[in-house]
Amino acid sequence: MFPTVLPHIVPFEAEEEVNNGDSAQLSCHVSKGDLPLSITWNFHGEELSSHLGITTTRVGGRTSLLIIPSAMAAHSGNYTCTAMNSAGTSNFTTSIRVNVKPFIIPFSFEEKNFAGETVQVTCFVAKGDLPMKISWNFHGEELSSHLGMSTSRITERTSLLSIESIMAANSGNYTCTAENPAGFHSFTASLTVSGSTQSFVLSYLHVFLLYIVK
Repeated sequence: MFPTVLPHIVPFEAEEEVNNGDSAQLSCHVSKGDLPLSITWNFHGEELSSHLGITTTRVGGRTSLLIIPSAMAAHSGNYTCTAMNSAGTSNFTTSIRVNVKPFIIPFSFEEKNFAGETVQVTCFVAKGDLPMKISWNFHGEELSSHLGMSTSRITERTSLLSIESIMAANSGNYTCTAENPAGFHSFTASLTVSGSTQSFVLSYLHVFLLYIVK
């Protein structure tokens, strides 16, 4: 009687780039080894959990497919295929790294902004792989410095928009966009510029004096 043959798994790997939302697939093929074979998968050393949306499908007696329909950050890690028969066990491990697209924390300008005041607002990208590009636009066009606006990159994830002395022409929509190889995310906030602070103070004093006279 011939001795049983230990399983041999053909080395496999994921695609080089797996972006957030992409599908991913691993194929574990056992080229050698006596049947019957048991083929199983684990993730980070533990049996695969279905709550991550991962499925495994047996194709014939020697192949098992691992499928991730929509990859996310939680899917990054080491995947191990294990083949077992009466002769023993063999396994192979590969890793998947999911590139995560940016996510910008919502921001806003002050509710009341008067001409002549200084305005600043921060765009902070809480999620997303580095490196990333952060840019600003005003009414759909790249910010123009002639209106006294400037942007400063504070950290790899933070950009500051500053307007030294706001005027009516600065009223409008300001959009921050963060972009990396996995994708991009934008957030828009609206700035409304009222009359000058001096005019507001004079109006307030006028109303106050009228109230006292009465």
